Amino acid sequence: MKFLSTLKAERSIAQLLEEPSIDTPAARKAAESLKKGGSGVIPKVIDALAMADKDQTTVLVEALATQLNDKTFPELAEGLGHSNQRCVTGVAWALSSANGYSATQLLNLLGQEGVSTPAVIEVLRTKKNRLGVGPLLQRAYEVEPREKAALFKIIAEIVTDANVPDLISRLTGKDTAVRIHLMQVLSQFDRPDVAQALEQQLKDPNKAVRKTALSVLMAMEGQRDVKLICSLLSDPDLEVQSRAVDLLVKLRDPDTMKYLVDVLKDENEYARRSAVEVLNEIAEPDSIRHLLNAIEDDDWWVRSRASDALATIGGPKVMDAVLQLIRDQNENIRRSAIEILNQTKDERAVKHLIDATTDDDWWVRERAADALGEIGDAKALPALLKMLGGDPRSVPAALRAIGKLGNDQALSQLLPMIERPEKEIRIEAVNAVSKLTSQKTADTIKAKLQPLMSGSDETIARIATDAIVRIDNRFSTTSVEAAQVTDRISEPSHTLLVDGAELEAATANLGASPQLDITTLKPGDVIESRYRFIEQIGKGAFGTVFLVEDIVVEERLILKF
Repeated sequence: MKFLSTLKAERSIAQLLEEPSIDTPAARKAAESLKKGGSGVIPKVIDALAMADKDQTTVLVEALATQLNDKTFPELAEGLGHSNQRCVTGVAWALSSANGYSATQLLNLLGQEGVSTPAVIEVLRTKKNRLGVGPLLQRAYEVEPREKAALFKIIAEIVTDANVPDLISRLTGKDTAVRIHLMQVLSQFDRPDVAQALEQQLKDPNKAVRKTALSVLMAMEGQRDVKLICSLLSDPDLEVQSRAVDLLVKLRDPDTMKYLVDVLKDENEYARRSAVEVLNEIAEPDSIRHLLNAIEDDDWWVRSRASDALATIGGPKVMDAVLQLIRDQNENIRRSAIEILNQTKDERAVKHLIDATTDDDWWVRERAADALGEIGDAKALPALLKMLGGDPRSVPAALRAIGKLGNDQALSQLLPMIERPEKEIRIEAVNAVSKLTSQKTADTIKAKLQPLMSGSDETIARIATDAIVRIDNRFSTTSVEAAQVTDRISEPSHTLLVDGAELEAATANLGASPQLDITTLKPGDVIESRYRFIEQIGKGAFGTVFLVEDIVVEERLILKF
C-alpha cells in the first residue's frame, strides 16, 4: 500500500512540476492528490521542493501542512536536516503555517544533530504564543548558549507582568547565563520589585552579572541604592566601574557625594578616578565643599590621594567649583581648594590665585604663590612683588614664584630681601636673584652675594656660593661663545654649517646643574641645598612622597615629587 502511495505521489509531483501554471486543471488535480496522499507522500514532497519554482513551492508547502499532525511530525521534522536549503526552508514554512500538531515538539528539535537550528528557532518564533513562557523557559536551561540566547529573545517578545514574579525568583539560580538573560528580559518592566531584585545582583561575585544588572538599571527610571552603586566604583573590574559611573551620573542623587568620599580615599587609583568622573558630571560648589570637609580630618596621605585625583582628572565642573571655593569662609576649604589648583596648573585659575595672594590665611597665600609660579603667567608678577612687603611667612613662596616668572627688572625689589633677618627669606631671595640675573647685571649681583659667602651662617654661605657658581656658569666667556654659536646656527640667513670643533670648544667648559634622581636618594642627602632626606613614606600614581627635614627652619616636612 505504501509503495502505491509513493508511486502515486511521484506521478502527482511530476505532473505538478511539468504544468506551465499551478492553475491548470492537471496541476490542481495533482495538488489535491498530494494533500490526500497520507504520510507516505511527505518525503517525496520535501525532495520536490528543491526543484519547484515559487508558485509550485506554495502548493507543495500547503500539501505538507495539510498532512501535518502529531503522528506525522517526526517525518516532517526530518526535513529540517535536508541537504538542500530550499527543502529546509519549505519544511519550516509548513511547520509555521500548520496548527494541527503540538508545538512543544519543536523544542525537542533544538540541539539535535543534523537539524537546522536557525530554522527551528524561526518556527518557534511563529508558535511563541501557543507555547507560552513556561515551556520556552524550561528548555532554555537545557540547551547550549547560542540556542539559549535565541529562546530568551522569543521569551522577551511574549512575557507579561504576570510572569515577572517567576522570573525574579529564578535570579537566585546557579546558571549564570540564564540569570543574565533573565535580567535582560526583566528590563522591560520598570517596577520597584524588579529594581530591588536587580540591585541584589550588584553584589554577585560574577562580574558579568554585575555588569548586566548595572546596564539594566541604567534603562530604568526612579531612585536607586546609591550607596551600593558607589561601592562599585571600587570594583576590581574596570567595566563594572565604568557602568557604575554612568548610572550615578544619570541618577544625580543628592546623597551621591557623601558616598563618594570613601571612594576618593581608596588606595586604588582607578577607583579614585571613577569617583572624580562622577564629580565631573554632577559637581557643584556645595557638593565639592562637602567632600573637602569630609576628608579634612583624615590622614594627610588620604587627603593627598583625594586631592591628586581631583586635580589630575577633575573636569570643568570640578574646576569651576574649586575656583569658587578659593573664596570660601572656611579656612580649611580654601586651603584644600588652593592645594588642588596648585597641582592642576590650570590657566583659568590665574585670576583667582592672584586674588588669593591677599587671603587672610598665610598658608593660602603661600600655596597661591606656588601655584602661580608653576603656571608661569607673568600677569601674576605685580601681586607676587606686593607680597614681599607682607606677612613674612608667605614671602618665601612669593620669592620662589618670582624666580620662575620674573626678569631682571625685579632684581631691585629682590636684593633687599637678602638682608632680611628671616633665614628662609634670605635663602629664597638668593635663589631667586641668581635665576633672574642677566649678563648685564651679573657682576653687580655677584658683588652683592659675595659677602654672604663668608658669613657666620653656613647654610646661607653655601647657598650664596652655589648661586655665584650658577651665575658664572651662565655668563662665563665660554657660555657666551656657545650662545653666540647657537644664535648663528638658528639664524635663517646663514647657510654655512658651523664647524663641529668650534661648537665643541665653546661648550666644553660649560657647567651643568645636576638633575635630581629621586631613586638614588639616601638618608642624609640634601635636596636643593635645603631639605635633608630622611625616608620615603609613600608612592602613588601621581607622585612619590618623602619625609625630609628643612635645615633652614629645622622642622620635619613632607615633600612630594
